Amino acid sequence: KVKEGSSIDLIYSISTASGQYMYSKGFGFEKVSFGGKQQSDLGLDSMRIVVGKQNVPVGIESALI
Repeated sequence: KVKEGSSIDLIYSISTASGQYMYSKGFGFEKVSFGGKQQSDLGLDSMRIVVGKQNVPVGIESALI
């Protein structure tokens, strides 16, 4: 169970209220350099956070808890 102080690897996507894509991490929408080539970040890129440290938007932390 995720609670304040939990350390987790997170992939996420952020959109506007109208559904317009803004940013993601690990969903395949962004390009990253891997093996000298640019490729989709799907499954390659995640962010390790400690819940409660506010390293991501507050809404994401609230949804995790």
